[in-house]
Amino acid sequence: MSAETASRGNFRRTAALIWKHARALRTRACVALVLLILAKLAAVGVPIALKRIVDTLGTTDVALVLPAALLVGYALLRFAGTVFTELRDFVFAKVTQHTVASLTVQVFAHLHSLSTRYHAKRRTGVLSRDVERGTAGVAFLLGAGLFTILPTLVEMFAVLGIIGTGYRAPYWGILVATFIAY
Repeated sequence: MSAETASRGNFRRTAALIWKHARALRTRACVALVLLILAKLAAVGVPIALKRIVDTLGTTDVALVLPAALLVGYALLRFAGTVFTELRDFVFAKVTQHTVASLTVQVFAHLHSLSTRYHAKRRTGVLSRDVERGTAGVAFLLGAGLFTILPTLVEMFAVLGIIGTGYRAPYWGILVATFIAY
């Protein structure tokens, strides 16, 4: 078995274990994902709103009320992106805490189930530091997996959709190929 295959198997086992413990609060996790998507859509909408403001200011037959309304919309979009991101973090914090606590209890329950001979032959006292590092790693994996990789994918698809509606197919194809290569 190659190192890559073993690594992929370890990743799958780790992801399955984390999901098993996080599944208890899946409603909160789904709400956090919806808030994440809303935040990213608001972030993608900000440049579009700014473009419309500039385009509207370039015409002479438009009343000044329209650019002002667009400017308010621009500010609301920027604010919405920040609010949705903060709400996402607030909602998902309990999922992370529950998952880490659940995994920690499982690890310590396993350690306590081991025989005294096992503990006498090994330095099991230093394991608490390793468990602490492991739980910090789980919290990082939850945050990085859901709030780094997924937002990047949402933004990529949103940009592809916007460019797909504004440009011809060959340009869009080059962009898709670039994203795939990335």
